[in-house]
Amino acid sequence: FFGRQEDPELKGLDTVVEAVRLLVKDGAHLEAQLVVRGVSNALADKLHDDIRRRLGDRPPVRVLPYTEDANAIRDDLLSASVVIVPSREEGYGLVAHEAVEHGVPVVVDARAGFGVLLKEVFGDEASDMIVERLADRSETARRYAGHMASILSDRDGAFRQPVPAANSRRG
Repeated sequence: FFGRQEDPELKGLDTVVEAVRLLVKDGAHLEAQLVVRGVSNALADKLHDDIRRRLGDRPPVRVLPYTEDANAIRDDLLSASVVIVPSREEGYGLVAHEAVEHGVPVVVDARAGFGVLLKEVFGDEASDMIVERLADRSETARRYAGHMASILSDRDGAFRQPVPAANSRRG
């Protein structure tokens, strides 16, 4: 989960945390870990503690500060199995764009600019990458968890779909 976290509510961090909780709840995907990138140093420990309180012991959680270091961001993206961008308001979604450029599967909100672009360019092929946000936040989190589980269950297949040109950059 990447992006500036000045407003975790707006960026959908609550959705990500609940989706991850659901993902590991029944013992599935215990290898998963939640990485949150984009937090101010002053808030990192508090945010980590808040997330840990909501998730319990599993999965591991890392909260990393905001950085403009392109190499650090690239390394984070390349170490991810999936990048989740559930922002409640997002003009475009540069993080999702960067993930796709590096061949990393993404799951984005349908109303975010990047979600709209994926639908326009890839049509139904992009359906595994897009979640329709509902008024019921717990149902939205369940949808994200389902998309994440699908990707984590077939990582090799997820890295091939639906942006084959991006895979040539993944190293």
